[in-house]
Amino acid sequence: MTELAARAPWSGDAVWFSSPEPKALRTARLLEGRDVPAVRDLSEHERQTAGLVPDFGRAIAEAFVTPDAEVRPGWEPMARTQARVVAAAGRIIEDNPGRDVVLVGHGTAWTLLAAALTGSAPDLERWRALSMPDVITVDTAESGNAGKV
Repeated sequence: MTELAARAPWSGDAVWFSSPEPKALRTARLLEGRDVPAVRDLSEHERQTAGLVPDFGRAIAEAFVTPDAEVRPGWEPMARTQARVVAAAGRIIEDNPGRDVVLVGHGTAWTLLAAALTGSAPDLERWRALSMPDVITVDTAESGNAGKV
């Protein structure tokens, strides 16, 4: 966390929001040095499953390829995850014009958000390469999505 904070790509006056999941809230607190507001719709791709999913990477790849399908029982379709996260991020960006926005959350949800912000397909290889913690930076002004997603 110390190393990530030291190479932070966000400004000192950035506004912060987090997924309500405990690991995200703890990460945000460590990086920002204070409690950060939780936004329910920034939660990770919902995967209600009992036990381990054999070949998790293949299951996620299938979910990205078939975004409208529930590829495993209890899994939120990726299209629903993307719509939820994009709407939440859009409200946050709109409410904070011209400010850096730092969202602390989860790799699958952020892969879907980055795709929407850049107008591209979700980058499954980038998802596979994510480490914990990691940063995905999107300049919405450069992507033509300033203040909107």
